[in-house]
Amino acid sequence: MNNETSSNQISVLFSTSERTRILEYVLSDPSVVHKVNEIGRRTEVSKGAVSGYVQILVEKGIVRKKENDIILNIENPFVRCLKKMMNISKLSLIADELRKLNTNSKLSEESSYNTNTQQAVGENTYPASQDSQNTKQAGHDIIGVGVYGTWQDGTNEKQNVINFWIRIEKHPGEVKIAGLQNQIRQKFGIDASILAIDDKNLEQIKQDTDFYYLLKHSLLLYGEGLK
Repeated sequence: MNNETSSNQISVLFSTSERTRILEYVLSDPSVVHKVNEIGRRTEVSKGAVSGYVQILVEKGIVRKKENDIILNIENPFVRCLKKMMNISKLSLIADELRKLNTNSKLSEESSYNTNTQQAVGENTYPASQDSQNTKQAGHDIIGVGVYGTWQDGTNEKQNVINFWIRIEKHPGEVKIAGLQNQIRQKFGIDASILAIDDKNLEQIKQDTDFYYLLKHSLLLYGEGLK
């Protein structure tokens, strides 16, 4: 890195919409080896403009270039910061969508649920409480939304699932949660896993101290965090 101020570096990197699209595309998947032609095709930017901007990215240590191969320099801390920033931009849009669903009372519609259904996240399984599974009316308001895992720390690859938690008054049941996940997939083209947390299953989660610590120190996108 040179001695440019952070603000100057940011302004250069995002000075045009074309540069923003290129950087967003390159940051989206650290595992991919890119070519100038492919970047231009995917971002709808001319080959000359891509070549010129890639040279800037090389000079700033954001990508490495070996012959025609362009590789994201994920070891550079500034790259991790950029990726987190781009992640937050996308995650905020999804959080806003969840807030709209909350405002529209999409979680409060009458429904019944299988009392044996469980919310699974990796190896951690936390069943919805008996009371919340049978809830038919209001009481499902979203109190907070957060994200944890690779999308939080900027190590995510494009195909990684986004792990959300939502703090909610009463668990709406897994059918509703599956519906939310499907809506996110349809609108944003991203797979999401949503862990709904009400007062009862929060106490269960706290028994798994490592997982609770992970959630408590996750990235808060909206509302209240976990206590």
